[in-house]
Amino acid sequence: MQHWRTKLLSQAGRTILLKTVLQAIPAYVMSVFCTPDTLFREIESMMADFFWNHGEPRKIHWIAWKKICRPKEEGGLGF
Repeated sequence: MQHWRTKLLSQAGRTILLKTVLQAIPAYVMSVFCTPDTLFREIESMMADFFWNHGEPRKIHWIAWKKICRPKEEGGLGF
């Protein structure tokens, strides 16, 4: 089921989903509870895997995640 859903979303669709939902929920949880840095890195890793995954077992991350997370004015996607 997971692979089926990922294949149906375009890169733009994944970008919108990450910005609207997948960043809002962890931001809320981290503002309410004291969370370790390892949890933040794990969530960031899952977000990168989701963004680059096209339903394939091996994912190639074409651009560094830190560059994608830059503001749009600096050439990133604003994650």
